[in-house]
Amino acid sequence: MYTVYESHVRQVAGDMLQADTSEILQAFVEQDEKRRQLKKQIATLESKIREENQLNRRMEINAELKKIRKELTCTTCL
Repeated sequence: MYTVYESHVRQVAGDMLQADTSEILQAFVEQDEKRRQLKKQIATLESKIREENQLNRRMEINAELKKIRKELTCTTCL
């Protein structure tokens, strides 16, 4: 599965990647996977907020949501 993804990334990135940058490519793959997980968590928390009736609990979920969004922006900055 990794080789398929690596091939896809190389096609998309084109000349930006050198042929012998497998370590860097692995880091990009891991970073992309982390972003996907964070986006999934954000979507889950947003749906929980919509379903929750108690204001206290909504505020707790919203605080957690803000923390994860901040983490997501930090991972995209790297």
